[in-house]
Amino acid sequence: MIDIDRICLGCMQEKPTAGGECPYCGFDVETYEHETRWLPLMHILNGRYMLGKVLGEGGFGITYIGIDLNLQSRVAIKEYFPLGLVSRETTGVTRTSVSPLTGEKGNIYDNGLRKFVEEAQGVSKFDSLEGIVTVKDFFFENATAYMVMEYLDGSTLKAYLKEHEGKIPAEQALKYIRPIIEALQKVHESGMIHRDISPDNIMLTKEGKVKLIDFGSARALTRDENQTFTIMLKHGYAPPEQYQTKGNQGPWTDVYGICATLYRMITGKVPPSAMDRYEHDPMKSFAELGIQAPAYVEQVIKRGMALQIQNRYQSMKELYADLYLNEGKDGKKNYLKPPTPQPPIGDPGSKPPAGRKKFLIAGIIATAAVVIGFVAYQKDMFLEIKVSDEKAEQASKTTADNSGKKGGTSIIDIAGGKDDKDTDETPEVTEEPEITEEAEDTAEPAPDDEAGFTNWEGVDDNDWKEYSDDGAEAESVEETLPDEKVTLMSSAPNWEGGNYQPIPVLTANATSTISQKNTDNSAMMLFDDRDDTTWQEGVDGYGIGERVDFNFGDNNYYKVKYMGFKMGNWKNDKYYVGNAKPRTLTISFGNYSEQVTFNDVREIQWVEIDPAESVNCMSITIDDVYAGTSWEDTCITEILLYAES
Repeated sequence: MIDIDRICLGCMQEKPTAGGECPYCGFDVETYEHETRWLPLMHILNGRYMLGKVLGEGGFGITYIGIDLNLQSRVAIKEYFPLGLVSRETTGVTRTSVSPLTGEKGNIYDNGLRKFVEEAQGVSKFDSLEGIVTVKDFFFENATAYMVMEYLDGSTLKAYLKEHEGKIPAEQALKYIRPIIEALQKVHESGMIHRDISPDNIMLTKEGKVKLIDFGSARALTRDENQTFTIMLKHGYAPPEQYQTKGNQGPWTDVYGICATLYRMITGKVPPSAMDRYEHDPMKSFAELGIQAPAYVEQVIKRGMALQIQNRYQSMKELYADLYLNEGKDGKKNYLKPPTPQPPIGDPGSKPPAGRKKFLIAGIIATAAVVIGFVAYQKDMFLEIKVSDEKAEQASKTTADNSGKKGGTSIIDIAGGKDDKDTDETPEVTEEPEITEEAEDTAEPAPDDEAGFTNWEGVDDNDWKEYSDDGAEAESVEETLPDEKVTLMSSAPNWEGGNYQPIPVLTANATSTISQKNTDNSAMMLFDDRDDTTWQEGVDGYGIGERVDFNFGDNNYYKVKYMGFKMGNWKNDKYYVGNAKPRTLTISFGNYSEQVTFNDVREIQWVEIDPAESVNCMSITIDDVYAGTSWEDTCITEILLYAES
């Protein structure tokens, strides 16, 4: 029988003595920083699960380590707790029940709770699969819901790669990914797709097991052509059809994610966004990156990451066969060339959406939308937020624009044109610049005949031509879009003679938020009309590439005309000078994105959108910053939004 008093609340192992630092994991309850919204340490759920420390927190949930007191085994417990939609009651002795907000936010909470239940039901079907995390229990308590999963003692594939200089040999990568492919084949046969495959959703346990986690994005397959998908994706790992609410998603969608993950494992590089691969594919071949690997592996990855759905593997069975089963007479693998291209499978998801300045016209339907995933085990997002994808080329544009600028020190100036991170991956080992994603993003593009997949050997590029709806080869036509419509104003708007109204923000979520004791630094602090609160990004370095999505409500459209920004931390002079502040932001709404460079001044800086745009959501992305004197945290105090009535 275990002694609860000697249980370490960091790893849930029994210590030799009560109190003090754990000899196994180093956890010490006396130094543990506990947020008020988290359930208390040692709290008992459902009469049997005792909680320990928080393993991870995202915009829609909190995951705790726990112990099943009946079975005396460790578990991971996921609590549905959407930031900005609920609060934790603090009256009385305990802080347990959540209080959903009323009105439309309450409706969003209920919808998210329903999807949380669906996630638990979906994953529970695959308990017998070796490559899938096991759901052990599910219950309602504290006015919310909880999912109890097996505890995986290990690290994410993303963390593992970082510890191994960013990449691993192809043979090892194929070994790790094999049980995931085998499991996904069964998942697809049951009528579900995962839709969020990436290195941070694959766990490597200390026992040598490989597990796919986080089915928060999973959806049942349907033949309903009018079905609308909630858009949830990670740039680099999501295929084109995931950028559209009615994209033709299926097993081939997960095939793209698996092959993109393989590319990341072998090369150390996050693949370019699918949206950036249409005109001039910047993805580099193994040879260009100096990678030694069998040619067939590279060829299989290329086919698995084909932009056109019909040129991709249609099932995990096909992918598995080419990776592990097909052998030639010499004992080497034979790559099966893709079939002759057929007309698209009746779906705009296989067509490239419009870019900001130029785009391909080939029966294109341009509907770009993004909801970014969140931290560790929980990355659920249930709002259909329509925000355009930002182009990687803007990083190099920012570098060029820095020349001759005054008013503050730019981080891209300091780094010599290289950011510290991108939106998909944490920074790679700094001693190895060849695997730093930012160096790749900001480098000068290679000539067309040298760049990207055009150098992949053994594959006929004609097999990947784009086709129109009638099956005919599409002609690429360039069209120039209008000039900039988002501009920094030299002074505050002239409110006289105009009829403008402030825009209420319903929800806001960031790709990262710094965790500080008794301080809320979440994205909703941008819209609370207070100078003593801020949003602070939460990644190492200056937050280049971090993003905030904010939503006015699914049916609440406003003609946005003016945006006011209080850059930096306005809480006091010390924090304003000490923290970093954005220098350049990408502002995105609808199908439009524009990069705006701000001044290094402590005053509201106004941006005008001309003509005003009717949208129900927007986003901002940090492209460059002014460095602070003390900390690398980048802060924004407030965003003011005004619409034409």
